[in-house]
Amino acid sequence: MTIIPGGNLCANSTNYIPKNDAYDLRLVLGILNSNLINFHFKQTSTNTNITTSEINNIPIINAAGVQRSRIISIVDKILAIAKDDDYLDSSVKKDKVREYEKQIDQMVYKLYGLTEEEIKVVEAKGE
Repeated sequence: MTIIPGGNLCANSTNYIPKNDAYDLRLVLGILNSNLINFHFKQTSTNTNITTSEINNIPIINAAGVQRSRIISIVDKILAIAKDDDYLDSSVKKDKVREYEKQIDQMVYKLYGLTEEEIKVVEAKGE
């Protein structure tokens, strides 16, 4: 998942979530790209073509307060790094993004109330 600037056109097979005042797309982006949601999707689908109904069935918790702010802040950092012209050629920048993604994973695990044992299962299936 990613955020695309306004004015871009999507192909007919692209799923998208429109901007809405009820939620922050950066929060949704952080959650949807987490290990937990990837684990959830792998349990419920056998292919990589995600349908609209599958997206609608992903359990998204709308974080509040500090959790919300921290996830959004880290997503902003990832998006800024990924915009750099040399991002794809920079192992340092890719490593930094992976570090940020791991931080978001930990916050999402906490947001969804996972136990240490459940986290181990999710992380083992993600490898």
